Amino acid sequence: MQSTEKPLVSIVIPVYNGSNFMREAIDSALSQTYSNCEILVINDGSNDGGQTEEIAKSYGYKIRYFSKENGGVSSALNMGIQNMRGDFFCWLSHDDVYLPQKVEAQVDDLLRFTDKRILSLCGYSLANESLQTLKRQPKSTLRSNQVLSGEETLELLFREDTFNGCALLIPKTAFDLCGGFDVRLRFNQDAFMWYKIFLFGFSLTYTSYRGVMQRTHGAQLTQTGQATFHSDCMYMSGYMIPRLVQAGLQSKRLLFWYMVYNAKHNHEVIVNACLQSGEKDGLFGPKDVMAAWAVLAYGKVKPLISRVYYFAVKGKR
Repeated sequence: MQSTEKPLVSIVIPVYNGSNFMREAIDSALSQTYSNCEILVINDGSNDGGQTEEIAKSYGYKIRYFSKENGGVSSALNMGIQNMRGDFFCWLSHDDVYLPQKVEAQVDDLLRFTDKRILSLCGYSLANESLQTLKRQPKSTLRSNQVLSGEETLELLFREDTFNGCALLIPKTAFDLCGGFDVRLRFNQDAFMWYKIFLFGFSLTYTSYRGVMQRTHGAQLTQTGQATFHSDCMYMSGYMIPRLVQAGLQSKRLLFWYMVYNAKHNHEVIVNACLQSGEKDGLFGPKDVMAAWAVLAYGKVKPLISRVYYFAVKGKR
């Protein structure tokens, strides 16, 4: 039953060959304590003999089902955005699940504000394939009920890599103003979307309620797509660097932390581009340059350290 007092929330579930986990994702969306939700399942050209479609259609009127040719998660999310009826957008990966109060906690969080240009971020837990919570928990400097400006949020993103996209509740107006997910990206489409939204001046509020369980398994692109990650970062830098240079009072800090983020991931070409722009516009001094090269040196040796640690630990088992 839909309430007329609270805004409609659209939960978009993009899926490709999802017969392994998608039932749990859909069931978790249907189990939300917030009653005014619609659930859109977008089949991104699955080639599993119709298994994904069969599962989706088994839910009947409880969900809205769409099928399209394979185009990647960005194109599937965009189809969901184009067809959503809600005031707010939620992304749920087909291999993750929402906890029951996820949407309710975030809607209540946003309804505290008269400003409608705010996104809500909730906490999340990492889980294995059987949805058993892992001991290691993601760390963040965010505090509950904290509100960050767009520039503060961008700096946080650069410092902490990115947000869990499924932990966000986003006003539909953010996509109306900023466009959809970039279909040319296959790894960083979520981070790039958040960058654009916060560059446009949207703010962020945080609730510590852990509303998402994020599965980790070997088939995920996040586990296998490092080459795609690097190429996506190169593409994004052409958009990001000019805008960060012009970002206002915090432009030096934003460009610096964007440079540090890419140095940490061993993107030397992007670091050089940041340095050239920063020095040209008088944003960087010698200490900034030294800091960037120090982090880049760490970025170069980090993969070797990780491999040594992995084999040392594996060898003790």
